[in-house]
Amino acid sequence: MKNEQLLAEIRKLRRKEIVGYSLLVIGIIGMIAFFVTGMSIFYLALGSFVVMFVGTVIASKYSNAIKDRLGSEIVTDVLREVLDDVRYDPFGHLPDQKIRDAHMVFPFNYDRIKGSDHITAVYKGTDVEMSDIELCQVEYSTDSDGDTDETEHTVFRGQWIECRLARELTGEIHISPNTKKLNKQLRNERLLVGNDLFNERFLVVADSADEAYSILDPRMTDAILSVAERNGGELYMSFVRDGLHIAVNTEYDFFERDGWKIDLAALRQKYLGCIRWFTDIIDELSLAE
Repeated sequence: MKNEQLLAEIRKLRRKEIVGYSLLVIGIIGMIAFFVTGMSIFYLALGSFVVMFVGTVIASKYSNAIKDRLGSEIVTDVLREVLDDVRYDPFGHLPDQKIRDAHMVFPFNYDRIKGSDHITAVYKGTDVEMSDIELCQVEYSTDSDGDTDETEHTVFRGQWIECRLARELTGEIHISPNTKKLNKQLRNERLLVGNDLFNERFLVVADSADEAYSILDPRMTDAILSVAERNGGELYMSFVRDGLHIAVNTEYDFFERDGWKIDLAALRQKYLGCIRWFTDIIDELSLAE
């Protein structure tokens, strides 16, 4: 599809999305008026709630429609410029079980996994899988009437990559930021490698010390430090069997729009930057050699 046609289609969807958000705002204002003024007008509260609900449904529907169109026309094209055998699902994410089986050593627990922008592909002959991932804790509370409510707290939001390794390991190796909580928790299990700067920044635990030392040689520890420095957010890694999981807590999602204006050329460059973010990590760690 030509850019002009795609832009016209997206602008049409955007107008409908704006209608949804406008209804949502109107409903919120109505609910605020109901509570602030103390008016016990049942129909004001009910009407405001209905308007909020309808606005949310409309906004969500057309936001997803825009993401789907950008995904099929822009993101997929950009992915194919860099990767081979691309499969892309804008609304999917790495399987929950795959996330849990990585046994990533976090300083928190999580109960729920969300995500988007699921990609499976091949990069320089290496199988890769990646997506945005959000990990959440869920707290439950019960009121005096016995009704149960749940509150969700995000503890991780960022990107998760899995790469195939050239060999299968006999055990697992986990690398996490050297936080006070994890340092205390893992002080009897922690391994120190031959890189003082790496030891200062990261904690390593492994089933086999010899295997960990063979993987985390000077070249690899320097590469991990370089990745951590360049990519900002907290970096976690797990070597599990024949796969390496890399999670970066960037606190944002990839392949999203910037504000209300749709600039296809700018989005293409932004999305290409997102892909290069992934591949630069793989290149830095020499996983595709």
